[in-house]
Amino acid sequence: MGMGWGFDFSQNHPGLISAWSRIQLGWVNPIELKESGTYLAQPSLHYDCIYKISYGYPEGEYLLVEHRIEESFDDGIGGSGLLIWKIDENAQQTGSSSQGYPGQSNWPANGNHYKVALLQADEEYGLEKANDYGDPKDLWTPGMELLDGPKQFPNTDAYQGGGIHVTKNRIKVLRQVGDHGMSFRFVNPDLPDKDNMLVTSNEDPRSRKVAGRYKLSSLQQKHSWD
Repeated sequence: MGMGWGFDFSQNHPGLISAWSRIQLGWVNPIELKESGTYLAQPSLHYDCIYKISYGYPEGEYLLVEHRIEESFDDGIGGSGLLIWKIDENAQQTGSSSQGYPGQSNWPANGNHYKVALLQADEEYGLEKANDYGDPKDLWTPGMELLDGPKQFPNTDAYQGGGIHVTKNRIKVLRQVGDHGMSFRFVNPDLPDKDNMLVTSNEDPRSRKVAGRYKLSSLQQKHSWD
């Protein structure tokens, strides 16, 4: 999803670099989620909006959530949706030796995974298997849920050093909210629930208008895991 040639291989619009890379470069300060609730992921192309979920994970392991749209650098991405990244800052292996996916011997307990892994919504692990460079099916779109394991892959389980731990973190993509972004529900039963407000990031650099907060009366939904 940070394909240098672009999704049409023309080099005219190389893919936007990953949420993790933008944080490392100091371009964005991620928003740490410390409460269950409904949140608005504004397009990361235009907003400094990346959410970080570290609750339940060992030091250096966490999730990053961003909203990508088919525009500018991501022209040709094939749609709009969330990208959910799994980061393990302590991962030792790099390159092809770190590829891990279902069906691999003793995975995920064998410790094989990328330091910066895209949790692909299609569950096909095409990046790890070198079947593609990322495709529209990797996007998490309304109605999709990322759950804790071990019954589904990808999941939100911690896997640092091959030690598998169920975090109980769950994410459900809700819907597109006009031009403002895409709403999602983050839940961990051990965290307080702030379900009366749709929280946004601060401002749109294009307009310099401060983004507000949106009441959830029209956004609240019944979730299969509530």
